[in-house]
Amino acid sequence: VDLYLAGSNTSNVYMDIYDATHGGFISIQGIDSYTGITRGYDIATDYKFPSSVASPYCIGLTYIKPASYDSLFLVVSTDSGANYGPKQIVATTTGFFRQISMAYGQSGGYTNGRFFLAWEQFANSGDTLGNLFTAYTPFDLVSGTSAPLDLDSLYSTTAYQLRNPRIATSQSNITSNDSNNITALIVVERFTPGVSTGSNILGFANWSAVNGTAWTGFDIVNTLQNTIQPDVSFDPAFSNFLVTYYNGTTK
Repeated sequence: VDLYLAGSNTSNVYMDIYDATHGGFISIQGIDSYTGITRGYDIATDYKFPSSVASPYCIGLTYIKPASYDSLFLVVSTDSGANYGPKQIVATTTGFFRQISMAYGQSGGYTNGRFFLAWEQFANSGDTLGNLFTAYTPFDLVSGTSAPLDLDSLYSTTAYQLRNPRIATSQSNITSNDSNNITALIVVERFTPGVSTGSNILGFANWSAVNGTAWTGFDIVNTLQNTIQPDVSFDPAFSNFLVTYYNGTTK
């Protein structure tokens, strides 16, 4: 599955399906078209652990639609990209959205699966640091999203000091975590005021990501070195979250 954006002042959002067996793109679905340049997008799929509503797989696309008020949208296909449901508004802002990240999660207790999102929000277009928000699909993959939750406001030292979030979630069609739920982990850059080396890496974890708002913040890397560009993925074979980041020093 590929996302193609085209145009100068007009953005056209498409989803393409690539046939990996025979080669070539076999289907192009038009999702949206609007004035302005798309600032961010991401896709997620349940192909390793199909949802009970999938036929045979589900694909989710989230993207930012710029306007007088930036909007964050989610569209979902339950038939492997042949058709897409209606565009669902996840969030709007009087400021600016930038980086978005999306993941698919599943557990033995939630076999119909959930999509989880994390994104950054800035007050001004030139800002490089902002707020961290998250939301998810609370009922299934297609029935709307929860109200956005501002995670960095939970800790006074992180308020409006974050950027570049990435999210991953646990996946299993048999077992659940210790909380009989899905685990979600967000990694993000945190700027440290007054420290010349700049950013370190912060994590936010939720062991009851479905219907739970109890996120815990913790340091992943907090050194005097400049650590940026985090990413995270879930390893279903060993039930581990794997985090990568760039670690350097000021030259």
